[in-house]
Amino acid sequence: MNTLSIALIMSLVIGFIVFKMKLFEWLFKVSVKLIIGAMALFILNIVSGYLGVYIPINLFTSLFVGLLGIPGIIALGLFQFFIV
Repeated sequence: MNTLSIALIMSLVIGFIVFKMKLFEWLFKVSVKLIIGAMALFILNIVSGYLGVYIPINLFTSLFVGLLGIPGIIALGLFQFFIV
């Protein structure tokens, strides 16, 4: 094997490793946001139980709140209050 082919193979291996690391980093961030969203919805359901507003905790609502934060909680609360 010549030097060019070895360099090409090594760069592909390094690129693959970096891609995998970025993928796991992205999955970790999404998982953390999912957990934070579920906890925020749980706390919201405890506090807003007196008002009669209940937002179910599932994958969609947890990700929605985890990714959008406070505006996501407000949007889901308004949706639940006015639409459902």
